[in-house]
Amino acid sequence: MRWYFLRHAKTERVSVSGQDVDRALNERGIKQAHSLQRYVHPIPLQRIVCSSALRTRQTCSITCAEKPAERLYLNELYLADLSEWKVILGTYAKDHTLFIGHNDGISDLLAWLTDEEFTFPTAGWVTVDFLSKDLQGLGPGTAQRVEYFRPTD
Repeated sequence: MRWYFLRHAKTERVSVSGQDVDRALNERGIKQAHSLQRYVHPIPLQRIVCSSALRTRQTCSITCAEKPAERLYLNELYLADLSEWKVILGTYAKDHTLFIGHNDGISDLLAWLTDEEFTFPTAGWVTVDFLSKDLQGLGPGTAQRVEYFRPTD
């Protein structure tokens, strides 16, 4: 089973509302998302599971504009920690699922899944192969990193 993980693109420091959840992509983040769109174009996404925060929804909207994949926007993914990520994976993961979220949780999840150290910058993309036959086998070291990409914009 192949999964993809994307941390939202670069954002403004403070939102107009003052709420973190409302922070939007800045000019650099928009450029990053367009670069990601070109990278993602040949990838056969079946499902996109995205945090409900504005910056992740904007990243998804640009990056996956041409993808007919099923889209789910989850409040639970907003700043999810490792324990929340485990539940989300166990519930929503299927082959060729893209998860769009935030740090530190996404880095912690990838480190847990792959037994590798992860520092996941904005607009970072990681592809992993889940090595077990079903999600009951979800655990430390049960995935292997296949590739990493980050736009240079």
